[in-house]
Amino acid sequence: MDQFIEYQKRITSNFVNRFVKNVQVSNTRRALQQLDDRTLSDLGIHRAQINSYVADIYKDAA
Repeated sequence: MDQFIEYQKRITSNFVNRFVKNVQVSNTRRALQQLDDRTLSDLGIHRAQINSYVADIYKDAA
């Protein structure tokens, strides 16, 4: 029974971690998309690069 409970905890933890990561990715992407082109340029990012930039930031997370 203890193994089952530990298994359920791991599954739940993995789900929550993935959910949190997805929220962070979405929020970061949205925040960058709301910036004007000049600000993005100052950050060294082109608008077309936002998705890959965000993916690189969070590739090792959770």
